[in-house]
Amino acid sequence: QGAARSTHSRAQLRHMSHHIALASRPRIAPAPVRARSSAAPAQIRRALSGPGPRRNFTTARVAADAASASSSAADDAADDPYPGIDTNGVDLDEFERFVMSMQADFIADMEALDGSEDRKFGLDAWVRGEPGSGFGVTRVLEGGDVFEKAAANVSIIRGVLTPERAKAMSSRGRDCVDPAGGQPYSAAALSVVIHPKSPMVPTFRADVRRFTVAGTSWFGGGADLTPYYLFEEDAREFHSHWRRVCDAHDPTLEKVPAAKKKKEKVSDAKVLGAKREKKGFLAGLFGGGSVQGSTSDRNPETDEEAVSMTSGRLHEMCKRWCDDYFYIPARGEHRGVGGVFFDDLQSSDVPLAHDPAEVPTAKTPRRDHAPRATDAEAFTRAIAQHWTKSYRPIVNRRRVEPYGEEQMTWHQQRRGRYVEFNLLYDRGVRFGLDGGRVESIMVSAPPRVRWDYDAVPADGSPEAALVEVLRNPRDW
Repeated sequence: QGAARSTHSRAQLRHMSHHIALASRPRIAPAPVRARSSAAPAQIRRALSGPGPRRNFTTARVAADAASASSSAADDAADDPYPGIDTNGVDLDEFERFVMSMQADFIADMEALDGSEDRKFGLDAWVRGEPGSGFGVTRVLEGGDVFEKAAANVSIIRGVLTPERAKAMSSRGRDCVDPAGGQPYSAAALSVVIHPKSPMVPTFRADVRRFTVAGTSWFGGGADLTPYYLFEEDAREFHSHWRRVCDAHDPTLEKVPAAKKKKEKVSDAKVLGAKREKKGFLAGLFGGGSVQGSTSDRNPETDEEAVSMTSGRLHEMCKRWCDDYFYIPARGEHRGVGGVFFDDLQSSDVPLAHDPAEVPTAKTPRRDHAPRATDAEAFTRAIAQHWTKSYRPIVNRRRVEPYGEEQMTWHQQRRGRYVEFNLLYDRGVRFGLDGGRVESIMVSAPPRVRWDYDAVPADGSPEAALVEVLRNPRDW
């Protein structure tokens, strides 16, 4: 009996130990259930359908956890459209989302155009001091196959106007701005600059921006070309492209279906020294249209004919404003061959001034002839959407041009003019340096520059031909 009791006690002890071990074993948390995950059920079914009567529940649990983690990552990506970027609590509006997506599209285009396998745009995301006051995204590529330096910078700002800025804005005809300051404002901007390695490929600069105070918004932007050696067909093609973009948004233009209008020949001696035919301007903006004449005037990305237009005042104004704005008074030279530039743009049905003498310039803006467009925001978006289209054909044409040490020296000397304009005259740079983020502002500077004393090109040289055009802008 004693032996039996002893055996029974040992059995009870083993049974109690077993229950204690089970109670102390850490529980495995059940896998979370995600209704949006379609992968998990299929993986679980595959794990449970193995051979033999015993199913591997451990494998099923691992499969479910992996599927859940994958689904969670996908959900996080969907919830965060700007990975790696802190928007600092700012609720982006439609135009601000546009500049963010446009930055991504443009750098993808430039990476493809550069063609380097190991040189891509880096990401430098930053925030302003207070939550909700804004953020920025600076993207820079350096040492590429074609581009020595390329940058695309986004700034989203929420702030309060200082008396100094309010007074300056009010003096430029913004009636809703209190010169005393103190009003909240919002600003959104995307600016890009491309500095190619070759002196035969021109520098490209462009931007779009919006400023809002008291419920009123003004738009600005543009695109311009700074060559180091003058290829006239590039200048003609570049200006022809932007003429079409402007004409599609010009309220002063008479738009007539091409099928109902006889083809007309118009004199354009300043551009081609001969007659050329204009057609297809409006359709040419978004995949159609062309300018007939020399092949250099034809945009390779637009070739359908749908609408014929007369010459537009919006382009005339934006072209002249670009020439006037990008001017270096100390040198008596323009920075490049121009393009288009506008500021303080609002939507209106009011026609633009038809007298060329009344076209506003950046030097002497006039309130009574402020720039107008049929839809200011749509026009501003179109400017950004055509940056790559206006620049890519020129890059592809000139990237194979040979050059030597003499051309590189001239290249860096002319880059010095670029820096001079930015630091001495550019309104955006001066505005930004007043409390802005210096690295993002100075990102537009070229990486290698020279200031050789009294560097004057020889008469009759290609360098002298460029300087002549910079001193006397042409209507390309």
